Amino acid sequence: NRFEPVVFHAGPFTLDKKKTKDHHFYIRNYIGRLRVMVVAAGTSQFGSSEENVRIASPLMVQTQLPRALNVSDTVNVPITIFKDDENISKVQLSIQEKNGKIQILNPSSTLDLSTEEQITTTAQLVIGDDAGEAELSINASAGSHNSSEDTKIFITYPYGYTNTGNYYTISSGDSDSYPVSSFGFPSTKNLDIIVSGR
Repeated sequence: NRFEPVVFHAGPFTLDKKKTKDHHFYIRNYIGRLRVMVVAAGTSQFGSSEENVRIASPLMVQTQLPRALNVSDTVNVPITIFKDDENISKVQLSIQEKNGKIQILNPSSTLDLSTEEQITTTAQLVIGDDAGEAELSINASAGSHNSSEDTKIFITYPYGYTNTGNYYTISSGDSDSYPVSSFGFPSTKNLDIIVSGR
């Protein structure tokens, strides 16, 4: 599931009277708002509270990838960089594919956010001839700030299975040769030879 639910559970904790305590959660690759809920119980009392909180970091990266790609496709993928720190001006963007199924034509670039809070660029991806799972890793960095997004995406063949056949007759004692032409993608090709006589 590409969009994993952001759910954390902690506790139970014991808190002395009139005391406070901090709890920390690490939230990776999330932009937006989350609901924080607290449930408290004592010997004879019970209560709860909730609040929506904004999740942000000084530097954030977000892509807009399709759920699947076809072999031999060429795709322009939008990548948006957000900043929540006015001191960020230059952002280094890099893109990698870990399984060797996608060629990235512009794997690294420098973006100027000195006058903008967000900027959108595109990465051109050339899909190879092998189906399977690809894993894209996009990383943005500016000084000590880093943000990354890892996405698994499946590559499929665009057409269903097709086949063709030829029939030849060879007289007894004769020999002959026949040309064979193939079609489709290299990893999907298969040749069967059936010989029968009477």
